[in-house]
Order: sequence, then structure tokens, then C-alpha cells
Amino acid sequence: MIHTFTDMTIDMVQSTKKNIVNLMVTHEGLNKVLIEFIDNQATYTKNFIHSLSDTSSAVYAILNNKEFQQETFKNCMMPFGKKGV
Repeated sequence: MIHTFTDMTIDMVQSTKKNIVNLMVTHEGLNKVLIEFIDNQATYTKNFIHSLSDTSSAVYAILNNKEFQQETFKNCMMPFGKKGV
């Protein structure tokens, strides 16, 4: 779901860029190169956002694991001479 929303947003921004290029750049060769660059930007941005989203979801799942929290608390308290839960 979040990927669909982010992809739509990225496509909207990149479409606006393409429209500006089509209106402002009259040279066919330069126009083509700029449009390809915008398409590559869209692909890169989508891949980056998907990767970031997947990684943050995985980290969130680990950090919310009760066993992980208890073990981390226990390890953090040991240097202070206190026993963990």
C-alpha cells in the first residue's frame, strides 16, 4: 500500500518535470536526453524508497520484539552491576 502511494507521488513529480521539459526545451535531441534522465531519476527514487521502507519495517519489527527488548535491557544494565528483568 505504501509503495503504491509513494510510486504515485514520484510519478506525479516526474510527470510535471517532463511537462516542463517538453514546454521549455525545443531541441529534439536535448529533449530526449532530459526525458531519459527524468525516467532514470524516477526508477532510482522508487528503488531507494522501497529499500528504505522495507529496511525500516524490518528494523521496527525487530525492535518491537519483546525478547529483543528484554535481552537488550539486560545487557545494558549489566555494566552497572544491576540484574536485568
